[in-house]
Amino acid sequence: MKLEKIQFKNDEISLAGKLAMPINEKRNPLIIVAHTSGSATKDSEVYQHLIDILPKNGFAVFIFDRRGSGESTGNFENATFLDLASDIIASIDLLKRRNNIDSNKIGIWGLSQGGWIAPLVASESEDVSFIIPISSSGVSPAEQMDYSAEFELRDHGFSEKKVKLMLNIRKFVNQYFRGEKDNFEVLNEVELVRNEDWFKFAYLDGELPKNPSETKWFQELDFTPIPVIKKICIPVLLLYGEKDPWVPIQKSIEIWKNYGPKDLNIQQIKGANHFMRSITKSGLRNDTGIISKEYIDVLLHWLNNLYSKESINHL
Repeated sequence: MKLEKIQFKNDEISLAGKLAMPINEKRNPLIIVAHTSGSATKDSEVYQHLIDILPKNGFAVFIFDRRGSGESTGNFENATFLDLASDIIASIDLLKRRNNIDSNKIGIWGLSQGGWIAPLVASESEDVSFIIPISSSGVSPAEQMDYSAEFELRDHGFSEKKVKLMLNIRKFVNQYFRGEKDNFEVLNEVELVRNEDWFKFAYLDGELPKNPSETKWFQELDFTPIPVIKKICIPVLLLYGEKDPWVPIQKSIEIWKNYGPKDLNIQQIKGANHFMRSITKSGLRNDTGIISKEYIDVLLHWLNNLYSKESINHL
């Protein structure tokens, strides 16, 4: 494997990444990483397995510091999903011109939040030939966070009455961010339950902003994946863990089945968590530790079949 530092720009934003290349003289397929919300840099552990495995199997891998992180400029806090997708498209525009990259075989691997971004990149760029969304939510961020909070309360044994109350409070808060309720009204509702034993599991910490329209949540909460999924007409490998505290797996699968492309391979990896780590070894919520062998096998097998003529060797 050969590692190379890459600098590129998207308008006024400078972005820094690393390109891991197979050791050969070919024009190689390329996989670009779409970030999770919590792992913003090119050296994040959650992406390391791609560099460890894919170049020696014939695929180049590109990972860059998300805008506002590491060596990249810009502000992540005011960036929309479309802004993040445009950064990836800017990297495609640069890398597809290299003589060691096959411009007809460029794919996007996106985990968690990247599972929203990867399809968005494909819907905006004709240069993307496949995508691999991992733990990709088929619902909006607002609905996904309601699911997450409900999962936490149920996982901690709270009653149906408390779950219902929590969801109602979350509804009020989201209505405030949409401009449908005023600060005083929602703040009163939140303060009434702030000392409840379930509150710390409801993702409601923090003060209500004075100007919700200036927040990242305002920009993101009602992003709807379905119109984007409908535009996808390239091969998709869609992977989920066995159990996920952040993504409604079955509902997301049904949405992809109903609106996704014909060339859609959906698999749920037994024993894997949201980050494709072993639940037994790493726990349900950990993004480090032992990677699922089944996930790696499925990933390489699918890529091998996708470009079987390239003689990509399976581990």
